[in-house]
Amino acid sequence: MKTLEQLKKRIDFQQTDEFCLNFLHEIAERGIITIGKGDIFEESGVTMVSDDFYLRCCMAWGVEPDVDEED
Repeated sequence: MKTLEQLKKRIDFQQTDEFCLNFLHEIAERGIITIGKGDIFEESGVTMVSDDFYLRCCMAWGVEPDVDEED
């Protein structure tokens, strides 16, 4: 699992978390990415993303995933 902050850092997304989540849902509606059940969730007040979703987003943005990233 990765935090939304880790994903935003990796894809160089510098807007707010709320804007990022809205954008992810918007591009999912357009078929650019898919958001499955359990891909985005809250854990102890922190927005998390599944490892699979993190990898799919990195592929969509054309960046190498940093699988060892521990922020």
